[in-house]
Amino acid sequence: MIRVYIDAEFDAVRYKNRFEQAIISIGAVISNDSKKIDEFYSLVCPKYFKKLSPVVKKITQLKNEDILTAPNLYTVIHNFMNWLSIYGKIEAMEFYAWGPDDKRTLLNNCKIHNIESCFINQIQDLQKEISGCVYFQNKIVSPTLSLDNMKLIYDVKGKVIHNALTDALDLMHIHDKYLNGNLQNKQSIIDIVNRIEEKRIASRKKQIERLRKLLTEQFELYSKDFIKIALLPEVIEQFQLWENRESSAYVHWRKNSYIMNNVIHPYKDLEIWMKIDLFDELPSVHIKFKHCEKESIRKYELNYKNSTMIEKIMKRVTT
Repeated sequence: MIRVYIDAEFDAVRYKNRFEQAIISIGAVISNDSKKIDEFYSLVCPKYFKKLSPVVKKITQLKNEDILTAPNLYTVIHNFMNWLSIYGKIEAMEFYAWGPDDKRTLLNNCKIHNIESCFINQIQDLQKEISGCVYFQNKIVSPTLSLDNMKLIYDVKGKVIHNALTDALDLMHIHDKYLNGNLQNKQSIIDIVNRIEEKRIASRKKQIERLRKLLTEQFELYSKDFIKIALLPEVIEQFQLWENRESSAYVHWRKNSYIMNNVIHPYKDLEIWMKIDLFDELPSVHIKFKHCEKESIRKYELNYKNSTMIEKIMKRVTT
Protein backbone atom coordinates (compact mmCIF):
# COMPACT_ATOMS: atom_id res chain seq x y z
CA MET A 1 0.00 0.00 0.00
CA ILE A 2 1.37 3.39 -1.04
CA ARG A 3 0.88 5.89 1.76
CA VAL A 4 1.66 9.60 1.55
CA TYR A 5 2.16 11.61 4.75
CA ILE A 6 1.81 15.32 4.15
CA ASP A 7 2.36 18.43 6.24
CA ALA A 8 2.20 22.14 5.46
CA GLU A 9 3.27 25.31 7.23
CA PHE A 10 1.26 28.48 6.67
CA ASP A 11 1.05 32.14 7.60
CA ALA A 12 -1.56 34.89 7.29
CA VAL A 13 -1.47 36.90 4.04
CA ARG A 14 -3.73 39.83 3.24
CA TYR A 15 -5.94 38.97 0.28
CA LYS A 16 -8.82 41.18 -0.98
CA ASN A 17 -9.11 43.21 2.24
CA ARG A 18 -9.00 40.18 4.51
CA PHE A 19 -6.37 37.85 5.89
CA GLU A 20 -6.15 34.28 4.59
CA GLN A 21 -4.00 31.41 5.82
CA ALA A 22 -1.49 30.85 3.03
CA ILE A 23 0.80 27.86 2.46
CA ILE A 24 4.49 28.73 2.86
CA SER A 25 5.91 25.18 2.73
CA ILE A 26 4.87 21.64 1.87
CA GLY A 27 6.57 18.45 2.99
CA ALA A 28 5.63 14.86 2.26
CA VAL A 29 6.92 11.34 2.72
CA ILE A 30 5.85 8.42 0.57
CA SER A 31 6.03 4.87 1.93
CA ASN A 32 5.29 1.37 0.78
CA ASP A 33 4.56 -1.34 3.37
CA SER A 34 5.69 1.04 6.15
CA LYS A 35 9.06 1.71 4.49
CA LYS A 36 9.94 5.22 3.35
CA ILE A 37 10.80 5.26 -0.33
CA ASP A 38 11.04 8.99 -1.05
CA GLU A 39 10.38 12.48 0.28
CA PHE A 40 9.30 15.86 -1.07
CA TYR A 41 9.85 19.35 0.29
CA SER A 42 9.37 22.82 -1.11
CA LEU A 43 8.91 26.33 0.19
CA VAL A 44 6.02 28.29 -1.34
CA CYS A 45 5.71 31.99 -2.05
CA PRO A 46 2.03 32.94 -1.59
CA LYS A 47 0.43 35.54 -3.81
CA TYR A 48 0.58 38.99 -2.16
CA PHE A 49 3.17 37.78 0.37
CA LYS A 50 5.22 40.58 1.97
CA LYS A 51 6.78 39.22 5.15
CA LEU A 52 6.42 36.47 7.72
CA SER A 53 4.58 37.18 10.93
CA PRO A 54 6.87 37.25 14.00
CA VAL A 55 5.34 34.08 15.48
CA VAL A 56 5.68 32.00 12.30
CA LYS A 57 9.16 33.37 11.68
CA LYS A 58 10.21 32.28 15.16
CA ILE A 59 8.76 28.76 15.18
CA THR A 60 9.73 27.85 11.60
CA GLN A 61 13.15 29.58 11.62
CA LEU A 62 12.39 30.71 8.06
CA LYS A 63 13.43 34.09 6.67
CA ASN A 64 11.48 36.47 4.47
CA GLU A 65 14.02 35.98 1.70
CA ASP A 66 13.41 32.22 1.77
CA ILE A 67 9.73 32.71 0.98
CA LEU A 68 10.13 35.58 -1.47
CA THR A 69 12.49 33.51 -3.65
CA ALA A 70 10.38 30.32 -3.49
CA PRO A 71 8.16 29.09 -6.36
CA ASN A 72 4.45 29.91 -6.33
CA LEU A 73 1.77 27.48 -5.20
CA TYR A 74 0.80 26.47 -8.76
CA THR A 75 4.37 25.37 -9.53
CA VAL A 76 4.78 23.53 -6.23
CA ILE A 77 1.48 21.63 -6.59
CA HIS A 78 2.40 20.74 -10.19
CA ASN A 79 5.85 19.48 -9.09
CA PHE A 80 4.29 17.58 -6.18
CA MET A 81 1.79 15.76 -8.38
CA ASN A 82 4.51 14.88 -10.92
CA TRP A 83 6.57 13.47 -8.03
CA LEU A 84 3.61 11.41 -6.81
CA SER A 85 2.89 10.02 -10.28
CA ILE A 86 6.31 8.33 -10.34
CA TYR A 87 5.03 5.84 -7.77
CA GLY A 88 1.70 4.92 -9.30
CA LYS A 89 -1.84 6.20 -9.75
CA ILE A 90 -2.53 9.08 -7.36
CA GLU A 91 -6.16 8.05 -6.87
CA ALA A 92 -5.00 4.66 -5.53
CA MET A 93 -2.74 6.21 -2.87
CA GLU A 94 -3.67 6.92 0.74
CA PHE A 95 -2.94 10.46 2.01
CA TYR A 96 -2.61 11.37 5.69
CA ALA A 97 -2.18 14.56 7.72
CA TRP A 98 -2.30 15.51 11.42
CA GLY A 99 -5.33 17.64 12.21
CA PRO A 100 -7.81 19.29 9.82
CA ASP A 101 -5.87 22.51 9.15
CA ASP A 102 -3.54 21.30 6.41
CA LYS A 103 -6.31 19.88 4.22
CA ARG A 104 -8.59 22.87 4.78
CA THR A 105 -5.84 25.40 4.02
CA LEU A 106 -4.61 23.53 0.94
CA LEU A 107 -8.14 23.34 -0.45
CA ASN A 108 -8.79 27.01 0.24
CA ASN A 109 -5.48 28.14 -1.32
CA CYS A 110 -6.05 26.05 -4.44
CA LYS A 111 -9.60 27.36 -4.75
CA ILE A 112 -8.48 30.99 -4.46
CA HIS A 113 -5.88 30.55 -7.20
CA ASN A 114 -7.88 28.14 -9.44
CA ILE A 115 -5.40 25.29 -9.05
CA GLU A 116 -6.38 21.67 -9.78
CA SER A 117 -5.95 19.78 -6.50
CA CYS A 118 -7.45 16.32 -6.88
CA PHE A 119 -5.23 14.62 -4.25
CA ILE A 120 -6.21 17.01 -1.43
CA ASN A 121 -9.70 15.56 -1.04
CA GLN A 122 -8.06 12.18 -0.40
CA ILE A 123 -6.25 13.44 2.72
CA GLN A 124 -7.37 11.68 5.91
CA ASP A 125 -6.96 13.28 9.34
CA LEU A 126 -5.15 10.89 11.72
CA GLN A 127 -5.30 13.15 14.77
CA LYS A 128 -8.69 12.14 16.15
CA GLU A 129 -8.26 8.47 15.25
CA ILE A 130 -4.93 8.02 17.03
CA SER A 131 -5.63 10.46 19.86
CA GLY A 132 -8.81 8.50 20.57
CA CYS A 133 -6.70 5.48 21.49
CA VAL A 134 -4.71 7.23 24.24
CA TYR A 135 -6.30 6.62 27.65
CA PHE A 136 -5.62 7.61 31.24
CA GLN A 137 -7.75 6.14 34.01
CA ASN A 138 -10.19 4.74 31.43
CA LYS A 139 -10.76 8.15 29.83
CA ILE A 140 -9.46 9.56 26.55
CA VAL A 141 -6.69 12.04 27.39
CA SER A 142 -7.70 14.40 24.58
CA PRO A 143 -9.38 13.92 21.19
CA THR A 144 -6.84 16.31 19.64
CA LEU A 145 -3.38 15.54 21.00
CA SER A 146 -0.52 17.43 19.37
CA LEU A 147 2.15 15.83 17.23
CA ASP A 148 4.64 16.72 20.00
CA ASN A 149 2.66 14.73 22.55
CA MET A 150 2.13 11.79 20.22
CA LYS A 151 5.87 11.53 19.60
CA LEU A 152 6.40 11.21 23.35
CA ILE A 153 3.64 8.61 23.67
CA TYR A 154 5.10 6.42 20.91
CA ASP A 155 8.76 7.15 21.73
CA VAL A 156 9.51 8.80 18.39
CA LYS A 157 12.85 10.52 18.92
CA GLY A 158 13.58 14.19 18.23
CA LYS A 159 11.75 17.45 18.78
CA VAL A 160 8.95 18.83 16.64
CA ILE A 161 10.69 21.70 14.85
CA HIS A 162 7.78 22.92 12.71
CA ASN A 163 9.40 21.91 9.46
CA ALA A 164 6.92 20.46 6.98
CA LEU A 165 9.20 17.57 5.96
CA THR A 166 10.28 16.49 9.46
CA ASP A 167 6.67 16.72 10.66
CA ALA A 168 5.61 14.47 7.77
CA LEU A 169 8.34 11.99 8.74
CA ASP A 170 7.19 12.05 12.36
CA LEU A 171 3.64 11.41 11.24
CA MET A 172 4.76 8.38 9.23
CA HIS A 173 6.60 6.92 12.26
CA ILE A 174 3.64 7.55 14.60
CA HIS A 175 1.16 5.97 12.19
CA ASP A 176 3.42 2.97 11.70
CA LYS A 177 3.70 2.38 15.47
CA TYR A 178 -0.05 2.84 15.85
CA LEU A 179 -0.84 0.33 13.09
CA ASN A 180 1.63 -2.18 14.54
CA GLY A 181 0.13 -1.86 18.01
CA ASN A 182 3.31 -0.59 19.65
CA LEU A 183 3.07 -0.03 23.40
CA GLN A 184 2.42 3.53 24.52
CA ASN A 185 4.74 5.21 27.02
CA LYS A 186 2.65 5.31 30.22
CA GLN A 187 4.88 7.83 31.98
CA SER A 188 4.67 10.19 29.00
CA ILE A 189 0.88 9.93 29.13
CA ILE A 190 0.89 10.83 32.85
CA ASP A 191 3.19 13.79 32.16
CA ILE A 192 0.92 14.98 29.34
CA VAL A 193 -2.21 14.67 31.52
CA ASN A 194 -0.51 16.73 34.23
CA ARG A 195 0.51 19.44 31.75
CA ILE A 196 -2.99 19.60 30.30
CA GLU A 197 -4.45 19.96 33.80
CA GLU A 198 -1.92 22.65 34.74
CA LYS A 199 -2.82 24.62 31.61
CA ARG A 200 -6.53 24.20 32.31
CA ILE A 201 -6.13 25.49 35.87
CA ALA A 202 -3.99 28.42 34.74
CA SER A 203 -6.49 29.31 32.01
CA ARG A 204 -9.42 29.07 34.43
CA LYS A 205 -7.60 31.28 36.92
CA LYS A 206 -7.04 33.95 34.27
CA GLN A 207 -10.71 33.81 33.27
CA ILE A 208 -11.83 34.24 36.89
CA GLU A 209 -9.49 37.18 37.49
CA ARG A 210 -10.64 38.84 34.29
CA LEU A 211 -14.26 38.35 35.37
CA ARG A 212 -13.49 39.61 38.89
CA LYS A 213 -11.97 42.80 37.46
CA LEU A 214 -14.99 43.52 35.26
CA LEU A 215 -17.46 42.79 38.07
CA THR A 216 -15.50 44.99 40.48
CA GLU A 217 -15.93 47.90 38.09
CA GLN A 218 -19.63 47.08 37.68
CA PHE A 219 -20.46 46.77 41.39
CA GLU A 220 -17.88 49.07 43.00
CA LEU A 221 -20.54 51.60 44.13
CA TYR A 222 -22.73 49.01 45.84
CA SER A 223 -22.56 48.19 49.54
CA LYS A 224 -20.50 45.16 50.53
CA ASP A 225 -23.14 44.26 53.13
CA PHE A 226 -26.62 42.84 52.67
CA ILE A 227 -29.06 45.36 51.21
CA LYS A 228 -32.81 44.89 51.33
CA ILE A 229 -34.49 44.58 47.95
CA ALA A 230 -37.90 46.02 47.15
CA LEU A 231 -40.05 43.29 45.57
CA LEU A 232 -41.41 45.48 42.79
CA PRO A 233 -42.87 44.02 39.55
CA GLU A 234 -39.67 44.92 37.63
CA VAL A 235 -37.60 43.09 40.26
CA ILE A 236 -39.80 39.99 39.98
CA GLU A 237 -39.35 40.20 36.21
CA GLN A 238 -35.55 40.16 36.58
CA PHE A 239 -35.73 37.20 38.97
CA GLN A 240 -37.88 35.34 36.44
CA LEU A 241 -35.41 36.10 33.67
CA TRP A 242 -32.55 34.89 35.87
CA GLU A 243 -34.43 31.67 36.68
CA ASN A 244 -35.06 31.01 32.98
CA ARG A 245 -31.36 31.32 32.18
CA GLU A 246 -29.98 29.24 35.03
CA SER A 247 -30.94 25.89 36.50
CA SER A 248 -29.91 26.49 40.13
CA ALA A 249 -33.05 28.35 41.19
CA TYR A 250 -33.97 28.08 44.87
CA VAL A 251 -37.11 30.17 44.49
CA HIS A 252 -39.44 29.90 41.51
CA TRP A 253 -40.90 33.27 40.63
CA ARG A 254 -44.46 33.65 39.42
CA LYS A 255 -46.61 36.70 38.71
CA ASN A 256 -48.31 36.98 42.10
CA SER A 257 -46.59 34.33 44.16
CA TYR A 258 -43.35 32.39 44.55
CA ILE A 259 -42.61 28.70 45.08
CA MET A 260 -40.14 27.69 47.79
CA ASN A 261 -39.64 24.08 48.90
CA ASN A 262 -42.53 23.08 46.63
CA VAL A 263 -44.94 25.35 48.52
CA ILE A 264 -46.67 28.35 46.93
CA HIS A 265 -46.59 31.62 48.90
CA PRO A 266 -47.79 35.16 48.18
CA TYR A 267 -45.06 37.77 47.87
CA LYS A 268 -46.34 39.61 50.94
CA ASP A 269 -44.77 36.85 53.11
CA LEU A 270 -41.28 37.27 51.61
CA GLU A 271 -38.42 39.68 52.32
CA ILE A 272 -35.12 39.57 50.42
CA TRP A 273 -31.62 40.95 51.00
CA MET A 274 -28.68 40.65 48.57
CA LYS A 275 -24.92 40.93 48.97
CA ILE A 276 -22.13 40.82 46.40
CA ASP A 277 -18.90 39.01 47.32
CA LEU A 278 -16.21 39.66 44.71
CA PHE A 279 -13.43 38.17 46.83
CA ASP A 280 -14.94 34.72 47.17
CA GLU A 281 -13.13 31.86 45.40
CA LEU A 282 -15.57 32.61 42.58
CA PRO A 283 -17.37 35.98 42.50
CA SER A 284 -20.76 35.34 44.07
CA VAL A 285 -24.06 36.86 45.09
CA HIS A 286 -25.67 35.92 48.40
CA ILE A 287 -29.43 36.12 48.77
CA LYS A 288 -31.04 36.11 52.19
CA PHE A 289 -34.66 35.00 52.21
CA LYS A 290 -36.93 35.77 55.17
CA HIS A 291 -40.21 33.94 55.05
CA CYS A 292 -42.59 33.93 58.03
CA GLU A 293 -39.73 34.80 60.39
CA LYS A 294 -37.57 31.98 59.03
CA GLU A 295 -34.31 32.97 57.32
CA SER A 296 -32.12 31.15 54.85
CA ILE A 297 -29.19 32.23 52.72
CA ARG A 298 -28.32 30.92 49.27
CA LYS A 299 -25.15 31.60 47.33
CA TYR A 300 -25.02 31.83 43.54
CA GLU A 301 -22.11 32.28 41.17
CA LEU A 302 -21.90 35.82 39.82
CA ASN A 303 -20.97 35.74 36.14
CA TYR A 304 -21.34 37.40 32.75
CA LYS A 305 -24.78 35.87 32.21
CA ASN A 306 -26.49 37.10 35.36
CA SER A 307 -24.56 40.24 36.40
CA THR A 308 -26.79 42.68 34.49
CA MET A 309 -29.97 41.16 35.95
CA ILE A 310 -28.51 41.20 39.47
CA GLU A 311 -27.46 44.82 39.11
CA LYS A 312 -30.99 45.79 38.01
CA ILE A 313 -32.38 43.99 41.06
CA MET A 314 -29.96 45.65 43.46
CA LYS A 315 -30.89 49.10 42.19
CA ARG A 316 -34.35 48.55 43.65
CA VAL A 317 -33.35 48.98 47.27
CA THR A 318 -35.99 49.24 50.00
CA THR A 319 -35.72 52.65 51.65
